[in-house]
Order: sequence, then structure tokens, then C-alpha cells
Amino acid sequence: MSTQLVEAPVAPEPSLSAGVCGLLQVLARGAKPDGSLHLRADAGVVFGLATAGNVPVAEVSAKWIPSFALRCLEERAALPWRVSLAAMRGRASVDPQSLSAVACSWSIERVYRNPRKPDSPYGKEWGWPEDRVAEIMAGIEAFSAPPTMIVLGLPSVVAVWALDEPMPAAGPVDQAKVMLLMRALAARVGADIPADDMRLTDVSIPLPGVACANQGRDVVVVPAFHPERVYSAQDIETAIAAKKGKNS
Repeated sequence: MSTQLVEAPVAPEPSLSAGVCGLLQVLARGAKPDGSLHLRADAGVVFGLATAGNVPVAEVSAKWIPSFALRCLEERAALPWRVSLAAMRGRASVDPQSLSAVACSWSIERVYRNPRKPDSPYGKEWGWPEDRVAEIMAGIEAFSAPPTMIVLGLPSVVAVWALDEPMPAAGPVDQAKVMLLMRALAARVGADIPADDMRLTDVSIPLPGVACANQGRDVVVVPAFHPERVYSAQDIETAIAAKKGKNS
């Protein structure tokens, strides 16, 4: 009797609304209701419109996109908007108060090759290496503590781990501890290691649905979201310290 192999089903990519709401929920998880998430677009002032603003934690919901984030998607989607990893103190502040998730990222460079036949000397064109993106996603999924969410905003791939309780980040000592943890995590999973002088306020994630920061027509997407994956800071530290193996 022959046995037929059946491929495991692949989870569908979340909708734009689910991706935006999911990311904001992960970043606001457990944060104080009077806090906020800071959004900015590093493109200067465009047509007199402000390119920075805050989303109050109290407005973050699984059912609807907060008003400022919705304006970013509707009116200024062509800008490379990013959202702060840390929750800020107050509704109009850029001073970190707590951290509800940790993250790391991989920089991706365009390649000049035949998109259908990479080894061919003919038909070359500039494009993103899909095989490299797939390799990163497969590798991080095999990590003993796979991420809650992956945000694809070329030229970067960002992995986000939701925390069960926010880590304090209101002062330089706590912020230094957070950055130390994320540097260790990045080194463990082979991501880009944040520079020693990089501050927590410099760490942000591309907002799904807006333009990627690559001067092209690409849009930020969320190829994977697993809201059930929530970790303690100790879980992350344990995964970092674990020996590498087939499923690490």
C-alpha cells in the first residue's frame, strides 16, 4: 500500500487591517493606557503635512485601526512610516516608558541577476533576492522561540517577539538592559546587531500597508503573525543561551 505525502497547510498572510492592528497590539500590550506609540516618516515635511505623530495606547484595538495610523495609510501611504518599538510616556511624548516586545532585523540588498534563472548570464535585472528572504524566515521560524510576527519592509526583514509583561524602559539603565538583550538576540539569530551607540528611541518597525523605504513601489507586508506566541523576558534569554541544534 503506497503512502501519499501531503504538504502541511501554510497559514494565510494576514489582511492589511489585521497586520496593522496586530502590530500595534503587540507593541502596546500591557502598556499604560495614558501612553502612546510614536509614528514617524523619515522623509521630511511633505506638502506641509506633519510626518510624525502618536497613537494613544487607549486607541489600540483588534477591531479598528487608530485614527492617526489610518491617516498614514490613507493620505500618506507613499511615505515610509515606522512605529516605535517602545511605548512612550504620555500621548505626545517621545520618551520611552516601557517595552512590550523585542525585535531584530536583517538588511537585504538588491541583486543583479535573472529573476527566473539566477545562474544565467542573460536577462539580468535588479531585484530583491526572494531566496534570501525565504532563508531568513525559515531560519527564524526554526529558532527555539519563534517570533510572534514578521514584518517585511524591504530593504529589511523584521522579527518581533511579544512579551507577556512590559519591560521597564523609562530610564537610561533600563534602556541599556533592553538594548543589551536585543543585541544578544540579534547575534543569536544571525540578524543585524544594533550599534553600541544606538538608542531605544532609534528602534522602530515599518508600518504595514505603507511604502517601503527603498524608493520603489514595494509595500510593507506582514507575511506571518502568530498572536499566541507570547514570551517572558526569561524565555527569550533562555532561548538565546540554548545551544544551537536542528531546531534552534
